[in-house]
Amino acid sequence: MKELFGQPYGEPNPYWAVKGYVDRMYNDGHFVEAVGYIVKRWGVQYGWGVL
Repeated sequence: MKELFGQPYGEPNPYWAVKGYVDRMYNDGHFVEAVGYIVKRWGVQYGWGVL
């Protein structure tokens, strides 16, 4: 799996969910598209979650 932040994600880090989401979008080849939606403050859904 290709990752930007890498695992393990720790719950004490308040950004662990965002890091996991970004890593998943990067691995699935949707990173640039997802970032565009985040910048526009639109939701993104690819089968397993919404940001």
